[in-house]
Amino acid sequence: MNKKFFFILFFLIFPFIVHSLPPLIITEVAPGEASTKDWIEIFVSSSGNYNGYKIYSGYPKRVIKILPSREYKRGDIIVIMMNTSLEDAQTKQNYWIFYSTDTTGLYDSEGFVYITTPYDNWIDAVGWSNRDGSIAKDAIDAYNEMKQNNMWKEGPQVADGNNDVEVQNSLVDWSLGAKTDAASIQRRKDFFGLPMDADSIYDWYYSKIATFGYGYKEVVSETQKIVEVDKNTNPFCPEDINNSFVKINFNIEDFDAKKTIVIYDITGKEIIKLLDKDRLPNGDLSTYSSVRAGSITWDGRDSSSKRVPTGVYIVYFEAYNPTNGKRYISKDVVIVGRKW
Repeated sequence: MNKKFFFILFFLIFPFIVHSLPPLIITEVAPGEASTKDWIEIFVSSSGNYNGYKIYSGYPKRVIKILPSREYKRGDIIVIMMNTSLEDAQTKQNYWIFYSTDTTGLYDSEGFVYITTPYDNWIDAVGWSNRDGSIAKDAIDAYNEMKQNNMWKEGPQVADGNNDVEVQNSLVDWSLGAKTDAASIQRRKDFFGLPMDADSIYDWYYSKIATFGYGYKEVVSETQKIVEVDKNTNPFCPEDINNSFVKINFNIEDFDAKKTIVIYDITGKEIIKLLDKDRLPNGDLSTYSSVRAGSITWDGRDSSSKRVPTGVYIVYFEAYNPTNGKRYISKDVVIVGRKW
């Protein structure tokens, strides 16, 4: 089977595995901030006027904010800041910022945030837990309501909605965040740079550094290809000592942008993160920090060092410069073959 066939197969299959996003999707939540200055970040995936859409806290249950009438564009970021009487922004700067007079805040133990239409139809939700082994009945009710509205799936184990530990393990892990200020839970991105939306804990991760208002900024278009797989090493076969790895080259003009390189399979499942904001998989700062060009290799193994099956894989490159707010995204295709 030649390389051309693989490319054709990929682009025929891929449109059928893309999951459509709700028009508004929660991308980051910062509970337990000092003085209950908690905040919620929302990504606009479809342009429109979302006047009257409601942002709820599920525990204790209440409306935090009703969105004002604005012409929102695809790619816009909305930030809801709590416990303040400031007036909502009339124009977008880097993001839309709106304010809530809610003084209760989002709980550090268990918490839930969800979005509904003006008619209370749910469109997105997330829940988190400090996983201390005990959960209030009202929080369990909020978890069950989230599931009943088809906004959440089970975690690593089946939770019947009654067992405290099972319910907590089915919510995003906030055990570290409950002890740290300026942390958040953040939604993962797919290899298009868009929010992942499988309605489960696997969409989310704990971050000790909050990224207020810029997690999904518009991508900067580049005339050159930022990442490119070396054609002399692609396809490759991990068992072939003469062709056991693929070489991935990148070239970016922004010297200070932090680089991330991830390998995905064609279903969108993350295989391995080769580089994470200039850091290696073991957390060490790499030699790729503050360089414009470089190369990194992949040996065809996943994050647990297991050999991946033969097939087509996606190289996803992303770089972000927190100083100027610019984000760069590029992709290429890798083929893992078999030695005959």
